[in-house]
Order: sequence, then C-alpha cells, then structure tokens
Amino acid sequence: MKKPYLTLDGIRRAVRFLGKRKACAEESGNGEWADEYENAIRIIRSLSALELEPDKTKPEGR
Repeated sequence: MKKPYLTLDGIRRAVRFLGKRKACAEESGNGEWADEYENAIRIIRSLSALELEPDKTKPEGR
C-alpha cells in the first residue's frame, strides 16, 4: 500500500512553515505576503478539521 502524501505530521509541518514565513513577512514589512500566509494557514486548518497546534510531545525539527 502506498504511503499517504497528506499525513497529520506533514500538515503540522506545513502550518509551522507557513507560520514562520508569515512572521518573516511581518518583520520585513510585507503585509500583503503576511496576509496571504495567514489566509493559507486558515484554509489548511479549516479543511483539515484537525487540531494542528504543535504537538507538545515531539521536539521541534522532527
């Protein structure tokens, strides 16, 4: 059986990545990009119907 592309861990990593990109855009003063990243995060969270807050049991980077 093939490994699924969309795993809970992969979705969490994507949300963390977009959060970091949003923070970078805000720091650089690019509000338009920050809004786009926030929109992408909101869409992923609403479509996944899962709790996507970082898993406190796993160390960052894994």
